[in-house]
Amino acid sequence: MSNLMSFNGDIHLAEEFLRLRDKYDIKHAIETGTYLGKTTKWLSENFKTVETIEINKVYFDEAAEYIKDCKNVKMHFGNSVTFLPLIVKKESLVFLDAHWLHHNPLLEELAILMNIQPQGIVIHD
Repeated sequence: MSNLMSFNGDIHLAEEFLRLRDKYDIKHAIETGTYLGKTTKWLSENFKTVETIEINKVYFDEAAEYIKDCKNVKMHFGNSVTFLPLIVKKESLVFLDAHWLHHNPLLEELAILMNIQPQGIVIHD
């Protein structure tokens, strides 16, 4: 398993992603909270397509540089509540890991996903 920096080194979480991917034949992954792009890169190595959302411009720029060679990744600059309804599809595995400075969007993200019912939802932290 490459890039042990993904999921902050949580090998069990990475294994769960692979298990869900294989069990449900999921090809599309979505990540809220790109941060520096370590998990994004791992997702790009293990899923056909990846979309990631980052609200912090400094992190967005650093991640964009880090994953610039990952051709199957599409980055979105902005908040997850705005972008999630536009990019999630039923055949997605969604990794909810957004942390805003003064607001946690988790409940809003879950409300969006309840209407779409993607294949899998994983919540971090």
